[in-house]
Amino acid sequence: MANYDNRKSYNNQPLREGETMIPIFISDWEMVRTYNMDRNNMETWRVGGQKITVAFTPARIEQKDTLMHLFWNEVREYIKEQVHADQHLSYEELTEWNDDEENPKRFDPGASPSLEETVLLRMAIDELIEEVRAVDPIYGIVLDLVKEGYERKEIVKRLNLSQSQAYKKISEAHAKAKELYFR
Repeated sequence: MANYDNRKSYNNQPLREGETMIPIFISDWEMVRTYNMDRNNMETWRVGGQKITVAFTPARIEQKDTLMHLFWNEVREYIKEQVHADQHLSYEELTEWNDDEENPKRFDPGASPSLEETVLLRMAIDELIEEVRAVDPIYGIVLDLVKEGYERKEIVKRLNLSQSQAYKKISEAHAKAKELYFR
């Protein structure tokens, strides 16, 4: 069975005697926020052709087999939702992929920096937009539209304000985002 003791836990807690590090399947980003997870300690794994996000947590050594089984059950359920209903992945297939380096469907627990960086950047942008939205909801709308790739003229039309008011709100939203980002 794989050993993850060289990984950092989601909350940076060190391993204690009698503990081992186990992976945690990150099912959604709300989980990351709720548990205040350190995003630097997450990895993107490729399992059966699907990318999943994984964090780590300390657990008692005697619980490792059970917790790993639960982890792989969660991953299997997620993958079943992602692939066609007629494709079935067994627990045994998932766990054996790690041991067989010739198997093209094996999972690679190495981080995918470009995907990971992209996800973290998007999360940071979303958090910044929420902070700006708390100052003025229209600022949040402006930044959402900027993030979606709308041009200034399109944003002005969507705001349903006079042209001068809309341009002022766009400038203020950018200024507030810059201010909060660099604080």
